[in-house]
Amino acid sequence: MHHLSASDCFVGVAAVADYGIKNPSANKQKKSDDAAPGLAMAFELNPDILADVGAISEQTGKPRTVIGFAAETENLDEYATQKLRKKKAHYIIGNLAQHALGAEQVALTAYSHDQPPVRLPELPKLQAALAMLERIIL
Repeated sequence: MHHLSASDCFVGVAAVADYGIKNPSANKQKKSDDAAPGLAMAFELNPDILADVGAISEQTGKPRTVIGFAAETENLDEYATQKLRKKKAHYIIGNLAQHALGAEQVALTAYSHDQPPVRLPELPKLQAALAMLERIIL
C-alpha cells in the first residue's frame, strides 16, 4: 500500500477470496478411523484491498483512478453499481461469471459515477480488456 502515493492508477485484478480459514492448521489433516467423516472449518473475512485503496484515494487523491472488477452470477447492474459506491472506486468492470469462466470471449460492462454503463459486445478476452482500457483511459 505504500506505493499508492506514487501511483496514478490502481487496477485490482486479483480475485482475492472474500473469506479465508480462521484457524488454518500448520499440518496436514489426516483421516482417522475414530473421527467423524468430514472437516469442520471456521471462516473469517479477508481484508478488502479494493475498499482500502478506494478510501485512500478518496482521502489523498492518489491513486487518481481506482478500477475494480465484479464477476457476478445475477443482477450485474445492481451489484456492480453497489460495489462502485461501497468500494469508492472510479470504475467497476463487470461481467457474468457463468458466461466468462472458461470461455474464449467475454462481454464486459464498465460502471462509473458520471456515465451510464458502457456495454461492450462479446469479444475475445484480450480484445475486450484492451477496448475497456481504451474507454477508461481516453
